[in-house]
Amino acid sequence: MKGIIVSTFDLRDKIDFEIEKVKNYMGIKQIVINTVVEASKIISLMDEFPRAFFALSFKTNDCELKIKAKPPKSAKPASKGEAGPKANFCSLKTPNQDIINDLFFDFPNFKEIKINHTITIEKINLPKGEENPVKIRELSEREGIVKRIAIVDGGNEVIEEKEFIA
Repeated sequence: MKGIIVSTFDLRDKIDFEIEKVKNYMGIKQIVINTVVEASKIISLMDEFPRAFFALSFKTNDCELKIKAKPPKSAKPASKGEAGPKANFCSLKTPNQDIINDLFFDFPNFKEIKINHTITIEKINLPKGEENPVKIRELSEREGIVKRIAIVDGGNEVIEEKEFIA
């Protein structure tokens, strides 16, 4: 497993596998991982710290997941002659049909697919009666639109939009 775990709290005492190094900048801890580790250890860490950001890449006999070791940034609008943002934050290669069906439920048959999601937050509903800023941020509901752009087999572009409240 290779990648980073990013959090605002120190996880070193909770990790029972090798850590390459820890970077600390402005209260953000970035734990760099480059080791062999059991999947169950990572899953239990994710369960215990759901607010941490896990950007971990790995390879098994029949699956390869690559996630960039930096969180994706908000896309800047494309200028003239410039292409829009690339959908390249993570990639997955697998013959596992269950994983394929879960991720690409709306595309039953394809050889290669690229998906890009654009999330637009149009409104934030603040919780009534709460004064703690941390709780307000956690409990606020975001309303907006998710735009899913899929490019199937190198050419067929399918665009869908859905409203959400989360």
